[in-house]
Formats: sequence, C-alpha cells, structure tokens
Amino acid sequence: MNDGHCRIFLDAELYIERVKTAEIVRELVPMITCVYLSSGEAIDRHTDFACNEEFASFLAYDLAKWIDQYTGRSNEFELCGLSLSGLAAAHAAITYPQVFPRILCQSPSAWWNDEWLAKHIDGKNLSKIKCWLSVGDRETDENVTHEPTGMVQKTSQVSSCRRLTQAISKAGATVKHNLYEGGHDPVCWSAELPSALRWLSTPK
Repeated sequence: MNDGHCRIFLDAELYIERVKTAEIVRELVPMITCVYLSSGEAIDRHTDFACNEEFASFLAYDLAKWIDQYTGRSNEFELCGLSLSGLAAAHAAITYPQVFPRILCQSPSAWWNDEWLAKHIDGKNLSKIKCWLSVGDRETDENVTHEPTGMVQKTSQVSSCRRLTQAISKAGATVKHNLYEGGHDPVCWSAELPSALRWLSTPK
C-alpha cells in the first residue's frame, strides 16, 4: 500500500535501463510512488550533479512541490543516486535535510573537488537523515580524469566514501556504510538495491 513515501531516482537512464530498478521496486513495494529524473547529456551530469546549489534547490522546491501536487498529498522523500548522482543526492540531503530525510548513495563520487562535500559538513545537524552509502571494494583507482569535462579524481572511491560516511555520521545522521564485493558496476548496484531500499524504509 502506498503510505505517502516517494522515491526519486536521479540518473533515470542508468537506474531504469542498467540497474533494472523498476522491476526491483515492483517486487518490494508494488504501490510505492517512484519518480525517475533524466540526467540529460553527459556534460549535464557533470554540471548538475557536482554539488550544484541550483540543482539541489530545484530538487527540494520545484520537483518536490510538483510531486506533492501531482500525488495530492505531502510526501516523505527518499532521494537515490549512483556515482556522480549519488554525490548530488548526498549534497541535496545535506543542504535540505527536512525535505530529503532518507538518501541512497551508491558509489557516490565523494572524491569530487578534493572531497569538497565531506569537508563542508562541519556544523550541520543531520540527525534527521538516514543514509545508505555504498562502495565497491575494487573501486581503488586514483589520479584519473573523467570525460567530458576532464574532472580530476585524486582519491579512490573507497577512501573518499569512507571519509564522507564518517563526516555524515559525525553530524548525527544514521548511516549504513556498505562495502560490497565488486567495482563501479550497475550489476553490483542492482544486487544491493533490494537490501538498501528495505533498510531505508524501516523506521529510523
């Protein structure tokens, strides 16, 4: 039964086509409301998902308001993202914890801009947040660049995600850090998704 929860999946193309999220969600809670937000072109991902204040505001105000109006109720949102959109989900929830109290961050690009997000959490009260933050044990690459904008990744996903987990936890959030066997791979994200969504949906 739909209980007023709504899941927003960023990177819709990846979640629908490669993670097979719709099939997984139907098996778990058939009647829950899900919204899939397209990432647009590759360059748009690098613009919108890189801790972009304007994009976070759009999610918290414009999109959330539209969903509430469309469903005819006030929803509690779960914001979900993977890779760079996982960073965007974390940033939006940290900026607007009252709107996004539950977040799913699968292999978030916590390395972005010398781990900027983890360094900008001090002083925030994130006690309302429940966060599943995962990363693969093979995500150990360092000093690589990412096209199309040449984003520089100095630290590994494993190390940067661990430090982001510690920073969010220190700010009062309830965090599940899931180190899974595998790499930066939709197959791995799909495998952990049922457990992640069940955990997020339980009372804090």
